[in-house]
Amino acid sequence: MLFFDIFCYWNCEYIMSQTRIWYFNVDAFYDGYPHKTHNIYFKGYYLLQFSYWIQQTFVLLLKLEKPRKDFREFVIHHIITLILIGLSYRFHFTYLGLSVFITMDTTDVFLSLLKLMNYIQCKGQAFVFGFFILLWIYGRHYLNIVFLYSIFTSFKHIGPYELSWEKGHYKCWISQVIIFILLLALQIVNILWLVMILRIAYRFVVHGEAKDDRSDDEDEKLLTKEKGE
Repeated sequence: MLFFDIFCYWNCEYIMSQTRIWYFNVDAFYDGYPHKTHNIYFKGYYLLQFSYWIQQTFVLLLKLEKPRKDFREFVIHHIITLILIGLSYRFHFTYLGLSVFITMDTTDVFLSLLKLMNYIQCKGQAFVFGFFILLWIYGRHYLNIVFLYSIFTSFKHIGPYELSWEKGHYKCWISQVIIFILLLALQIVNILWLVMILRIAYRFVVHGEAKDDRSDDEDEKLLTKEKGE
């Protein structure tokens, strides 16, 4: 899982650096719309993400893994993600989609790393966990709120704003509302997870040990304070 997270993040960063949206240039999400032409790496990455989330959704729905306490949030998150990927690819909002990928994949890399470090009892867990929280707040909340704000501002005023099936233009009030609602729903789910993360951080600081709130297993911990800390 850690390898896949790093692979996705690295490819996403590389692909983003080859476009005008680097570094999260929100105006470029809509400038030159519709963005129909992409290189093979861009398309390959986008479709790889789509296939991955389809697979993850089936894993959840078929309960191939032990359900956690946040099972409902996970299902909602996966469904929203699939809808966003599918609609953004079909209706040419892929630059916005790519930026959302980065904000999500970046935190996933450090979450997987943190679990690995705890499993092998590696030092430095507190530092990685603190960095993970800051990255989560910056990426999944601050940047995504910037994206939400751009839907109220740049979305309408930059690039064509019309619904034309003949021209392949779908940047209109309908898509504006749909994208905003989906991203807002994703933001709400991330806020619920942030609350869980902060609870884990509190227990880690106060008690020196942090159990993953999502797990029913009393022995499953996200991280453990090192001796001497």
